[in-house]
Amino acid sequence: MYRYGDGSPFPLEENFIDTLVSAVDATAAAYTPIADLDDKRERARDAKRNAERELARLAEFEESVSASIASFGPSAGRGATPIQQVAQKVLGGVHSTVAAQRTQINSQVARLEAEASADGLGARVRQALAAFFEKHQLPSTTWAVAWDARAAAPTAQAVATAGRFVATFDVALTGIWTAPVKFEALMPGITLQLPRRKMFGGAKTQPVALDRCALIAFERTGTVTTLILRENPAKPSPGWRLVEDKGAVACTALDGGADAGSEEAPLTGDDVGQVKRLGDAVAEAVMELRGARTLRELRAGNHTVDTLPSPRLAVDAVLTALSPLVRTIRERSKMSGELVLKRDIGDGRREELFVPRAEVAQKFTPLPLEYRRLYEEMGLSAEHTDVGIVISEQPTLVKIDDDP
Repeated sequence: MYRYGDGSPFPLEENFIDTLVSAVDATAAAYTPIADLDDKRERARDAKRNAERELARLAEFEESVSASIASFGPSAGRGATPIQQVAQKVLGGVHSTVAAQRTQINSQVARLEAEASADGLGARVRQALAAFFEKHQLPSTTWAVAWDARAAAPTAQAVATAGRFVATFDVALTGIWTAPVKFEALMPGITLQLPRRKMFGGAKTQPVALDRCALIAFERTGTVTTLILRENPAKPSPGWRLVEDKGAVACTALDGGADAGSEEAPLTGDDVGQVKRLGDAVAEAVMELRGARTLRELRAGNHTVDTLPSPRLAVDAVLTALSPLVRTIRERSKMSGELVLKRDIGDGRREELFVPRAEVAQKFTPLPLEYRRLYEEMGLSAEHTDVGIVISEQPTLVKIDDDP
């Protein structure tokens, strides 16, 4: 059990100090290209303003020179006098030089505006945040997991949902999960009353010893757990789909090598409890595979972070989600200048987990003031505080809206 520094219970069963440090690392890395883009955009805006002034002066200069030369009657005709010919050449040179300068100024502005484009920014932000989401999770995260060995190469994925964030991960498979899994390796000795497909339609219920069968697919989303079994672990064969939801189990007999089958039939008696225990055991095993997860997609509201109009909103939202716990940890830490948690380790002992705020602050201090604001509102500033002080400021809440 984890506790705050003052000994009161902490609401999460995890080392939140590690979670926080990882989040600060990842968000600071995500803010860096956003802040760089801000600088490039400001330079582009300044360049455009300067260019507009210079282009206006060039136009004024060109008009003034043209007016002055006009009195000499510039001409390149046969009867033109020498002064008229000189005036014509000077006027042409002025027009040519001014046009070249206009082209140069406009090209420079176009180059700076191209450098200030947000193309690829969302992907860079997602890549930075992946370092956090692949190892940690936001408070109140719920998970859905799926594993499938029906194709030539088994695959697994996990989906984490926290508020407006939905993170989808590919999961690396090892051990028994690289092929259909025999039930004797998961939970041996289970026998269920399952329907068997008849040759000429319908199904007949009879006892099936699962030790002889294999699990070929699994999914748990919310309260719903789905297990797909087949009789022969080595090749396509008849099987069953078991769906457990809130204490009820429905079973469908499947044709060999296909998911299509008979109508659902409810399981009853001890079979229901056995399927639930089996689903829990498989879910626990598959959930452990999350340790080798790779972020495939990160959504914030209706957009992936890659396509979010303002990727900064996703970074702000990560810090906003962590802010209430961080502020409470600071308020309940007994040591000034530190964030402290404790963990019960048995035999009447506790270990202390802590990080100096100055150490955390070093990670975001290089950022511009605008991007340091949320960290400081969370209570992560480096200064020491008196024991028991309550942070009075309220953090700025970040909301990722749906499309209008």
